[in-house]
Amino acid sequence: MVVIPYFSNEVPYAEDTLNSKRNRNIKNTRKMDYNCGGYALGTFNWYLPCTNEAEHIPLDFETKEEAEALTETCVKAMLMEFEERNLRVIDSLSCLEINEYAFAFRISSDGDFHYVRRHSSGQWYHKCGAESIIRHMEKEEVFTTDWCDGRYDGPIVLFAIHK
Repeated sequence: MVVIPYFSNEVPYAEDTLNSKRNRNIKNTRKMDYNCGGYALGTFNWYLPCTNEAEHIPLDFETKEEAEALTETCVKAMLMEFEERNLRVIDSLSCLEINEYAFAFRISSDGDFHYVRRHSSGQWYHKCGAESIIRHMEKEEVFTTDWCDGRYDGPIVLFAIHK
């Protein structure tokens, strides 16, 4: 089920959904108005991977092969959607350039997805849905077999994106 959150009238979400103009940020956007994707990608709205107006691709999987195929579909969609910000997949954090930050993405076998963002301090943070709390995640947890008590267990994809 896709939840459409309340969007504040203070910031024009509909006119700039990807926040290309950088009008929204963590200080001027209510945390309940964006999810983990909006936080990690800097859109500060409700971001869904692999979606368009006509359909939402379910992300649930039963086999490793299905998880890899669904993850690849999401990655391709995000790379196209954020081409303007030079989004790219990286193999390690050592591939980051000075004007970029990293985030990690993975799907869950129950049809959800999650993002974790790395700050310039090297610390990792994530946001769960419409919660108003941004939580710390240890680096060791980011690169383990699953996140959030086993819920997100698909392949991890590490990205770099321009700040």
